[in-house]
Amino acid sequence: MASSVAKVTTMDRGAAVVGFSYDAVPVEHREAVREDARQIRMRLIETAEAMMDIGERLHRSRGALPHGTWLPWLISETGMSEQWSRDCMNLYLRFHDQPTLIEDLDIALSPTAIVRLASAPEAAYEDIMSRVQEGEKLRVVDVEETIKEHRDRERGMKGKGPRARAFAEDAAPVGADALQLLFDRARDELIPQVIARAQAVLCVLEDAEEAMSSGKRVTAKELQNLRSNAQWLTDALEQLSQRRAGGQAKVVHQTFLDRPPLDAGPWSDAAAFLRDISSSDAIVAALKAGVPAFVERGAKALRLALFR
Repeated sequence: MASSVAKVTTMDRGAAVVGFSYDAVPVEHREAVREDARQIRMRLIETAEAMMDIGERLHRSRGALPHGTWLPWLISETGMSEQWSRDCMNLYLRFHDQPTLIEDLDIALSPTAIVRLASAPEAAYEDIMSRVQEGEKLRVVDVEETIKEHRDRERGMKGKGPRARAFAEDAAPVGADALQLLFDRARDELIPQVIARAQAVLCVLEDAEEAMSSGKRVTAKELQNLRSNAQWLTDALEQLSQRRAGGQAKVVHQTFLDRPPLDAGPWSDAAAFLRDISSSDAIVAALKAGVPAFVERGAKALRLALFR
């Protein structure tokens, strides 16, 4: 099954759509950066290959499992979400019987775009494949917008018309496709900010660790300055994961969503620590065990989440 996407050339959102000029890169770094780009593309290809293989195995297992046991099996045995598993199976079902087509095309699409393509209407699929064959380098957003145009056209032929027609012609489109596009963009913008703020919190904790190792005293008041970043990160992580962090703080921010707890893992531990320092009452309670223990817990949790 891996052979069906072995020659898929993957490119992310516009990063290499028109080619990148290395003239501005210092000569001594130029080859290393080129090699990093090549290795990244190879890993993206491997991602597509892995998704195809996972999709095949999921499809086979789903057919063998008794009725009503599919989702429990999926969650307990793989930890995958239903949507992710569906994406992998769609990818397998769409492309497994035409491996030579995929190999010959050398498709310039990222794994995300390939997943969108796998569930696209036939007319949208043919349109996108034709453009790729002609050498056009398509971003994820290009694929999503093409799919939406074809779905709107299909609705129009059925007399329903595009769902965005209730708004002005230049207004933002609505519906599941447009909402997915909004989600993807927001996620892509939010993740780097989360990493940067989490690293900033970790730097403060590591400075405290270093100070304590040299015999200096770190006060609880100094650590309470982390509270604003912790509040922001707690909110952002809940938005990204749609899961609630554990911890002593009962209310960090107002929300009307009843989110389930985060699954156990490095980010769950980091989110629980951040939640504990997001309110003044919670941080006081957390610091009762002692500043060194508090610092050690936070630094360990964030290091595992960021660098594991």
